[in-house]
Amino acid sequence: MEDSKKPRVLVIDDHRMVAEMLAELLSANTAIEVSHVYDVAAAMKSVKTTGAYDLVLLDYHLPDADGLSAFYEIHSECPNTRVVLMSGTIPKSVFKEVMAAGAAGFLPKSFPVKSLNQAIAMILSGVDFIPADMNDLIQPEVKEKSNLLDGMNPIEISVLRGLVDGLTNKTIGNQIGRTEVTIKMYVRKICKRLNAVNRTQAAMMAKDVSFD
Repeated sequence: MEDSKKPRVLVIDDHRMVAEMLAELLSANTAIEVSHVYDVAAAMKSVKTTGAYDLVLLDYHLPDADGLSAFYEIHSECPNTRVVLMSGTIPKSVFKEVMAAGAAGFLPKSFPVKSLNQAIAMILSGVDFIPADMNDLIQPEVKEKSNLLDGMNPIEISVLRGLVDGLTNKTIGNQIGRTEVTIKMYVRKICKRLNAVNRTQAAMMAKDVSFD
C-alpha cells in the first residue's frame, strides 16, 4: 500500500544502457517508483496497463517518434503527467514550443549525476526545470514590471510572491490558508494574466517586482 503512494517516474530512451542506468540511478531514491521503456509505443502500453505516471523523462530522439510528436502523444493521453525532454542538444524552436504546450522542462544529458535526484524532486514538486542558458528563450514580451500587479487581488499577489520565492503549491496554500488545488487554479489564472507559458516564466517575470 505504501508503494502505491510514491510518485511514479517513467524513463523513455531507446539507448537501452542509458535508460537502464538512469532508471537504476533514480531507483536509489526510495521515495519514488521508477520504470523504463525504449519507445513511445511501449510507454503508451505501460500507461494503459498501469495508469498515468507522475513524471515522464522523454528522450528527444526516439525510433518511433521525434521529440515533439512523442511529447504531444503523451501529453494528450496523460494531460496531468509532467513531461521533461532529455537530449544532448535540442533545437531552440522545439524547446519553446514544448514549453508553451506545457512541458515541465529540459534535462540535458550532460547534467551532473550527483544533482539528478534533487532535480527530479524539484520537478515532481511542480517546478519546471530549465537550464540557465535557456531561460532567455521563454522570456515573454509583457507589460512593464511596475504594472505587473495591476488588477491582481491580494490572494493572486500572495501566490505570485510564492512563485517568485520558489515555493510549491502546497507550501503557498499552507501559508495563505488555501488548498493545493485552489493554488493550482490561481497559478493558471496568473499565468494567463501575465501571458506566461508556465509558473517558472511567471516567477521570472515578477522577480524584480516589489511586493511591499
